[in-house]
Amino acid sequence: MTAKQRAARAKFKAVVAEAKKLRKKNPKLTQAQAVKQAFAISYSKKRAGVGAVKKKAAPTKVKAKKSKPTSDMHKDTKSHNVNIRVISGFKKIGNLEEINKGDILVCSWGYDQTNVDFYYVVKKTGLGVSIIPMSSKIKDYDHDRGTVIPGEPNYGQKPMNRKIKKYSGGLYVKINSFSTARKWDGRPQYFSTYA
Repeated sequence: MTAKQRAARAKFKAVVAEAKKLRKKNPKLTQAQAVKQAFAISYSKKRAGVGAVKKKAAPTKVKAKKSKPTSDMHKDTKSHNVNIRVISGFKKIGNLEEINKGDILVCSWGYDQTNVDFYYVVKKTGLGVSIIPMSSKIKDYDHDRGTVIPGEPNYGQKPMNRKIKKYSGGLYVKINSFSTARKWDGRPQYFSTYA
């Protein structure tokens, strides 16, 4: 062990002893807080012995009295904050009028084949929608591919609540971990069955 290591070890033992004294005086201190204060004390003793000059106390600032709110100021800060978040949420999403009650959403997904699902918007709620699945009608079919259009909504299904999200091409609704739906543009959708 080098001389510096022995000195550091001795200093640490002195700090731990000082921390024990501090904890006896104030049992509410944690060990970490006591050690931190003990290190501060040891450094201040070291500096005081070298001839450190005491600093003058900084002048205390007088706190300004808070003015009483006038009658025209908004007092309910909690609901005000909520309104700000909701408004900023609408701004981030964009034009929510793109998806409304009665609209049809289309979801195209798949790896080896392209599956197409349609959803009917039953209800619009703030930043989200309630949707139910729809049947599909094959419009054109050639061997293992074709086009499909939406059929009838399946009103027997329990509605799924989903949030409306934004991407560079517009708005979408996340259906599950592997598929999203966008507003249907009225054109037949391509599908394939060759998997």
